[in-house]
Amino acid sequence: MEERYFAASNSSRGFISYFDKIFDPSLLEHIYIIKGGPGTGKNYFMRNIAEAAENKGKKVVGYYCSSDQNSLDGIIIDDRIAVIDGTAPHDADADIPGAVQDIVDLGVFWDTRALSDNRELITKINAEKKKHYSRAYKYLAAYHEISEAAEKLVVPIIDIKKIRKSVQSIMKSVNDGKAYMQKIALCDSVGMEGRVRFDSFEKKASKIYRIGDLFDTANIYLSVVAEVARSKKLSVTLSYDPINSDKLDAVFLDDEKILFSARGDRENEALIKNISMARFLPSCELSKVRSRLKNAMKLRALMLEETMLALSEVKEEHFRLEGLYKSAMDFEKKEKFTENFIKKLFG
Repeated sequence: MEERYFAASNSSRGFISYFDKIFDPSLLEHIYIIKGGPGTGKNYFMRNIAEAAENKGKKVVGYYCSSDQNSLDGIIIDDRIAVIDGTAPHDADADIPGAVQDIVDLGVFWDTRALSDNRELITKINAEKKKHYSRAYKYLAAYHEISEAAEKLVVPIIDIKKIRKSVQSIMKSVNDGKAYMQKIALCDSVGMEGRVRFDSFEKKASKIYRIGDLFDTANIYLSVVAEVARSKKLSVTLSYDPINSDKLDAVFLDDEKILFSARGDRENEALIKNISMARFLPSCELSKVRSRLKNAMKLRALMLEETMLALSEVKEEHFRLEGLYKSAMDFEKKEKFTENFIKKLFG
């Protein structure tokens, strides 16, 4: 899968899912919703389907789990068919069963008696995992509070008119579209593997405007880009910051393949134009609050560090739990089911 994104995030407000927007039943022909606990092979089920689809020349976009960034949360094939993880915390269900959505239950391949024998241990591991997640979300909430405090220092001095002028200068060469369209695809996440960023936008971009962030102000520039794109009736894909989920961290103009991004890099510097946010912050005003802003950024970094430690403990419990469920699975039957599913799906 060349295109990789996230469909949810571990944020300052807890777990936030964009499943309803990304896997929208009104935009897709069919959605297969997978049920089953950890270790039932949901990730490999989707990977097998994705591989079969790509072998038939179909386009597959992968959406990865924001917590376990090596595992899939869902795939979309040729912008028509989706296969998604419908278990907690997503809890997706079939609102239009049969006609649009089908439930695929991989839990039928586990030995419930073996799991019952481990009931006490499973309950204990789940409790520990929940406790570590709770701690991580408290640190992320603190990260957000510090961000808000820093924003109150920097927003009053930023030259928004100058930002608008900069954005309009860039966008004047972009022809107006027929109707504004908006999609969501996150390129960044905070999870058990740390902070992970996918570069799918960069790979398909023909031009990149890299917004050199300064005290977390790049999102202000990106919000103006999104606003102008709407006024020009363009088709866009938006990526939100995984922690401060109301802030943009990338805007991709779909038809023009122009990327505006606050993060990331690309080897081909010829495609990149750097825009420093320092241009829009008067140095005399910034000097008055610079030391406080630097302190805020240091505090945020500490909160993120503690978040990562908590999520590393989540990881430990997650794989303990997965091991128990794997030991109770009949993977031979599950693989036969997968083969038949793929045959029915692609003929």
